[in-house]
Order: sequence, then structure tokens, then C-alpha cells
Amino acid sequence: MKKLKKKEIVLIIIVILGIIFFNIKDFSFKMNQKLLIEESLDSEESKNADGENVESNKKGTEDSEKEVSKPADIKVDICGAVKKPGVIVLKEGDRILDAINKAGGLTDKADILRINRSKYVYDSEKIIIPEIGENINIETINESNNIGIDEKININTASKEELIKLDGIGESISQRIIKYRETNKGFKDINEIMKVSGIGESKFNQIKDSIKVK
Repeated sequence: MKKLKKKEIVLIIIVILGIIFFNIKDFSFKMNQKLLIEESLDSEESKNADGENVESNKKGTEDSEKEVSKPADIKVDICGAVKKPGVIVLKEGDRILDAINKAGGLTDKADILRINRSKYVYDSEKIIIPEIGENINIETINESNNIGIDEKININTASKEELIKLDGIGESISQRIIKYRETNKGFKDINEIMKVSGIGESKFNQIKDSIKVK
């Protein structure tokens, strides 16, 4: 066998090393590609799982809100110029108009000019629908159900439900109003309501035309 020269041996070694280097590089490239694909798949699965969790949580929240916001039943007594007077069942947030409809509607004798059909009703309320020409004291109607001309709320006798109907008055402030009047034996005038925590001059200006003291 012919003896290889030193240069030929070096050349062969270089070729062999080149082949090895190329194979290693190709193998490394393929492994990196595989890892990238696997990471991409894992990321996609994670996103899908997160999306399902978000949708599930969102649905759960919506269902919970629906349960919380479901209006409660209330009972009111409606009489006067309606076709079916008596105690009827309504929902919180219903108005005088809903009560009239539930009672079969107005009779031909109903004095609609003395009725505020847009007024909210509250539990245990007495609703009087006056007839045309009926000699009934408007103030009596106002005190019983506020459907007459004067719709101001008497802050010395109003229930929590009535107080909440005032602009800017929520449940917590309405409870403070009731607590204040019980502690101080009622309000002497409407301005005194500003002594209740949470009712400043700005809020008072919002409600002053809707309240009274008797």
C-alpha cells in the first residue's frame, strides 16, 4: 500500500472533521426545531386552557350576578278606580303602572291627572287610584302612596325603600338617616339632613326639592 504523504493525511483529517462538524450542526438544528415546535404546542395548549378557564370564570360570574340581581317579590294593596282591586304581587323595581296593569287596568272613572304612573312602588304600600270628581284629600293620597301632585318624601316617616329612591341616596345612607332621626327624635327641618354622614351640600341640593318634614 502506498504510503500517504503528510499533506494527504492532514487533508483527510480535515475532510473527516468537516463531515463530523456538518452532521453535528445538522443534528443540533433539527433538535432546536423540534424543541421550538414542542414549545409552540405547549404554549397553544396553555392558551386554550387559560381561555377555557376565563370563559368558565366569566360564565360563573355572570350566573352569580344574575342570581344576585334577581328582583324579590313584594306585595302592595291597590284600590280605587281599578278593575281588580286588592293585594297583588309585584317585583322590586316595579312602578305604579305595573301595579295598575296587574290590577286589570284603570276604570273609565279613574282620574289619571292625579296619578303618577312612573313612580316606583315598595313592599306593603297602599296605592289609592282616585276617581274623577271624587272628594278625596290629596294630602291623604300623598301620605299613603305619593301618587298625587305632591310627591315629596317625609324624611321623618319614610322607610328605607322610600329613601333609596332619592337621588344619590343608597342603602347605607338611608340607614344613617333613619338612625339619626330615631336618635334625635326626628328632623326639625330639611336642612338638618346635612348632619347625616354622607350628605353634604351638593347631595342636599340634589334631594331638597324631593323631601319634606312633617
